[in-house]
Amino acid sequence: MCIWSAGCATGEEAYSVAMVMAELGALAVEVDLWATDLNLAAVEAARMGRFSVRRSSGISSERLERFFHPVEDGMEVQPTLREYVRFEGQNLAAPAFDAVTPGSLDLILCRNVIIYFDLPTIRALMDRFLVALRPGGLLFLGYSESLFKVYDRFEMIEVDGAFVYRRPLLGVARAKTTPVPMSPPVSSSVSTPVPLSVAPAGTPPRPAPSFSRLRPPDAPVPMTPSPRPSYLEQAASPPSRPGSEPVRPPRLTLEVSATDPRVVRTTEVPGGAKAFPPVERLKQAVRKMMQSDFTAAIHDVEKLLIDEPGHLDALLTLGNLYSLTGRIAEAREAFAQALVREPLCVEARIFGGVAALQAGNLVEARSELGKALFLEPTLALGHYLLAQVQERTQDRDGARRSYRNAIAQLRFPQRPLAGHYPDIPDSAEAIARVARYALAALEEEGN
Repeated sequence: MCIWSAGCATGEEAYSVAMVMAELGALAVEVDLWATDLNLAAVEAARMGRFSVRRSSGISSERLERFFHPVEDGMEVQPTLREYVRFEGQNLAAPAFDAVTPGSLDLILCRNVIIYFDLPTIRALMDRFLVALRPGGLLFLGYSESLFKVYDRFEMIEVDGAFVYRRPLLGVARAKTTPVPMSPPVSSSVSTPVPLSVAPAGTPPRPAPSFSRLRPPDAPVPMTPSPRPSYLEQAASPPSRPGSEPVRPPRLTLEVSATDPRVVRTTEVPGGAKAFPPVERLKQAVRKMMQSDFTAAIHDVEKLLIDEPGHLDALLTLGNLYSLTGRIAEAREAFAQALVREPLCVEARIFGGVAALQAGNLVEARSELGKALFLEPTLALGHYLLAQVQERTQDRDGARRSYRNAIAQLRFPQRPLAGHYPDIPDSAEAIARVARYALAALEEEGN
């Protein structure tokens, strides 16, 4: 049986599932229980399997005796139970789950996680969960989490008085055509799941589903950036022939009437292509970005920057797109160009810190975020992100201070940031919610 505990924190859920599997008679070799979390410090704590007396007080005496042994500061999971679980880091907002074979999972547990995501991120995540589950596989969400009017490709079923979501047995349920207001439609080019066929009668049973650390040869290839040269490479490369000009596609140009500035005319250039104002072009790219169509978004922003090389919003957005697709060196270069354009650009430091955090370069992340807060000490998001870095470096006292600082700075007006990033909390309410949640988790660990 293949189970994924997505957002496992310090392992309570994963070990609970492992205990149930053992009690039902399943051997460790018969269960593939994968537990992941974005917070690598939490993942390491989960691997240790140590729980304080207070945190283990809700476990029955029978289970404590069978699955735990006492240690100085509480209880520790027995090695035989730990064999059931694999703990790893995983960003649920990543555009692809490389370690998951499509159609291999029987159950996904993602409880009390999506309440911190915006609608586009939730929909993209549900698309990936749907593809990962086998037909008939189940998805468990938290008590207060619902996909009502958010995502309708799962079936809702009742199990022992509880409502859970199931991947349809025959194909995939079609999405309704009416989108939820104020949210973009799901991109069919990247995140729309491909229905898995149902084997006809008499077909030999398929092998037991399994995770793979390496994608199998016949699995769908995850979205990867286009192999063509990036905008940054094009900008740095000399022309192919001395004195030659780059060839640009013909397009329509916009002209404002001298007599009436409200009148905008289009001038047709041979070839018949359209050119929209830079702001609209960036909005179109951001819509693709929010739909997880990163390849198309990168292409659009790179084209915009060829026409508008100093466009700060576009440079920052391109850096974020590179970061999200693993092109960290190009992300750094984009943020460096933004700093050349605007030396005191706080956003370049913030997003540079996020890129370094994603790449696991915690020293660089801390440095960039520290520079951002030096320039703008009241930026609550900067304090929140710094706390995330401090958690990963085991600086829990520093993380507590930074989470408190993030909450305290919200008494000041928080300006919108230039550039676009799909899943960073972008409102005072969102920052307050995630900071308080993280702070409460740290305080609980300290007790």
